[in-house]
Amino acid sequence: MRTFIANSSRRTAAVVVSTACVLAVVSSVATTASAASAKVPVTRSVYGKTAPENAPGQEMYLQQVVIAPGGKLPEHYHEGTQLATIRSGVLTYNVVTGTAVVTRADGKTVKVKGKGVVTLRKGDTLVEAQSLVHYGANKGKVPVVILLTALLHEGAPLSTPVGEGDASTKPMHIETTLSSQSRTLRQVGADGLKTYGWNQLMGTSTLQGEPVDVELLGSVDYDNGEGPFSAFITFK
Repeated sequence: MRTFIANSSRRTAAVVVSTACVLAVVSSVATTASAASAKVPVTRSVYGKTAPENAPGQEMYLQQVVIAPGGKLPEHYHEGTQLATIRSGVLTYNVVTGTAVVTRADGKTVKVKGKGVVTLRKGDTLVEAQSLVHYGANKGKVPVVILLTALLHEGAPLSTPVGEGDASTKPMHIETTLSSQSRTLRQVGADGLKTYGWNQLMGTSTLQGEPVDVELLGSVDYDNGEGPFSAFITFK
């Protein structure tokens, strides 16, 4: 059974689901900042790891990433939430898809959306939501040192490069029509035009000749019948 998170901005009674899942594992290298600048472009040091009792199924990491001058991280995402702060250097941060939240050293907050670039300096902090696709680069002359903590799904890699999966892992493609099974919607406001609530949709498909059940559990937030929804999609 696999569960994915989906986001959309269109309302529909029956939707078509198509997804590709590429899994990858990236290794971490523990070393010092001086060794990073002398030998390799990017290094990651893991200082600690724990499984918080108040976050079942999650693992928390305390890490440091050092990017040497001219170094660049691959385009990647995290299976959880990551909070980072710049300790030294200047980081050129690129958001490919999603939205990152930056808090400057002076307390001002900036949101950086997909296909956006922002420069981060000492004291700036960054919140990376789950599945935000991004990468960073050091275009300066001194190493960029990033201190970060990450709350990830248990067993998830620290970082998952986009499009760099195991060669033996084939993309999974499932297409189905979903129909609503049950829902709870509330209409509020003077004219009742604001709608919020949840909806359960079900469908069936096949994968490599075997039957697959598809379930979508979505939450809605509509104005005048239209608006965004987010959902968990489970293939079983």
